[in-house]
Amino acid sequence: MSTRNDIPTTDGAAKDEPRTELELEAKRAERRLLATLEKVDHRRHRIVEEVERFPRRLLASLVAAGAVVGVIAAALAVRRRRASAPPSYGMRLDALQRAWTHPDWVASNGRRSGGGGLVKHLGVTALSAAASILVTHLARRGMTVILAEDTRD
Repeated sequence: MSTRNDIPTTDGAAKDEPRTELELEAKRAERRLLATLEKVDHRRHRIVEEVERFPRRLLASLVAAGAVVGVIAAALAVRRRRASAPPSYGMRLDALQRAWTHPDWVASNGRRSGGGGLVKHLGVTALSAAASILVTHLARRGMTVILAEDTRD
């Protein structure tokens, strides 16, 4: 009698049995490897497509954020220009009329003391805070859209 490890050379069927099992196992391993490679290739294609679609999906959010930044920049430029511009002819006439009707206001440039600078400062602060909140909201919304599309694929 022969054992599995000690196979006689005269019995051909006993020799082929381990070889057949190994071939079947090799074919199974090959199928698993090919399936894994196919999944990896599919994921790679999805990632490449996602990278190509990324700028198009965020275009609206980028345009909106750019518009907000542009409006804020324009408002600040106008404000700075007005602050540094010399007084116009109409403003001089208004000052002359104020001086004629209220000579006691001449030293204060027609303004009564009462927080005009504070109100302006609070307005600018509120406007910049609102712009910051809007830009943050647009960025979060854009990321939510991106993540939602990733989970659907």
